[in-house]
Amino acid sequence: ANRLLEYPDATEYGWTFTGSKSSSKVEFFEKPFPQEDLDALSWNGGTGMVLTLIKLDFYYTTGTVKTSLEHPIQGKTRLFARQVSPDKYLQILQD
Repeated sequence: ANRLLEYPDATEYGWTFTGSKSSSKVEFFEKPFPQEDLDALSWNGGTGMVLTLIKLDFYYTTGTVKTSLEHPIQGKTRLFARQVSPDKYLQILQD
């Protein structure tokens, strides 16, 4: 099956396309997000924020989305959403 055309293009929402695997029908993206870091508070000249790299895998024939990140306290975190609608995928891309 082909890519679901009604789904938004992640690159239009600040995500960087990093590759794909046609045999698994998946596209890979990543985006740095600011995250509060108590070790980088303003007393030491920092902003209190660090960039965390979020990775997103979009399985374009099923509408499945996997996001993963390295959380400073919880460690590696992965979230799956199956059969997401185009509107829900847009929400995920924007959040």
